[in-house]
Amino acid sequence: MNNLANKQDILKNLSKKKVIVMGDLFIDEYIFGLTNRISPEAPVPVVNFKNSKINLGGAGNVIANLSNLNLNVIPISILGTDNISDKIENFLNKRKISTKGIFKDKRYNGIKKTRVMVKNYQIVRIDYENINENITVHYFNKIKKFIDQNISNLDFLIISDYGKGFCDKKIVKYVIKLCKKKKVKVLIDPRKKLGDYSIYRNADYISPNLGELRSIFPNLKDENKEIMKSCKKLLNKLNIKNIIVTRGSKGISFIDKDNFKNLDSDAKEVFDVSGAGDTVIATFSTCLALGLSATQSLKISNKCAGSVISKIGTQPIEINDFVNYLLKEN
Repeated sequence: MNNLANKQDILKNLSKKKVIVMGDLFIDEYIFGLTNRISPEAPVPVVNFKNSKINLGGAGNVIANLSNLNLNVIPISILGTDNISDKIENFLNKRKISTKGIFKDKRYNGIKKTRVMVKNYQIVRIDYENINENITVHYFNKIKKFIDQNISNLDFLIISDYGKGFCDKKIVKYVIKLCKKKKVKVLIDPRKKLGDYSIYRNADYISPNLGELRSIFPNLKDENKEIMKSCKKLLNKLNIKNIIVTRGSKGISFIDKDNFKNLDSDAKEVFDVSGAGDTVIATFSTCLALGLSATQSLKISNKCAGSVISKIGTQPIEINDFVNYLLKEN
């Protein structure tokens, strides 16, 4: 870490890093209000609107984290021609993130998740999604060509699989095989309730949360010994090199062929765990690209996750926080 001795060196190194992020893009909307009465029409609270905000969600939150860290981020995904898709594209344009790898299809509808918040508590979530899982296969050759054109000098590649249709099995397998050939690290945030992780065979890293790991091991308890045992099975069966398990208030577990480590959560107060996994995979992979060890990278990504879950709503890590954690580790 000699080349990361000060803030200027870190910022310079970050700006040189190039990453591809593949996955499903969302809009995360938060509506904030107050309530002090029950509706006369139904036994539900009446919420007086106060304000609202929108952020990039899904793979978009991974992209937002990396963009905040000044990396050269190349998204690959599919959007529609609807209003939600336009908002996602506008977000990327405002951040000066290339949209050349975003394929547009009028048969696809953009995804938005609207959360109604009262006194920092979510009382309801409304999902706008009409998933067409067959669209991506029509773009396989175009996606393949785009990846082939952009994989040179790539520091790492992230697949953020939210299970909304983009991360087709054929595409995921092709990307892992290509990254192996080009010696590019591939990190995967697996989809929820998949039930079969063979699609991620030979990946360098996968980062399920505890709930996602239970889609493979339904009776899994939130205990170090059980998590280690389950992950070892996946490592051996699928030739995955490393597994990072995000465990909410219990922190992060890291498992490779020889080791098991668990770091307690760094959050002083937990307001919203949505997006924590996105921050972990984004900051962990960035640290690896900067030359840090897996253990050092895990410590810093754990601190970054602790920072974002202490805030309301899906929010990416701020670069000053990341740099400060990096300097303290150094």
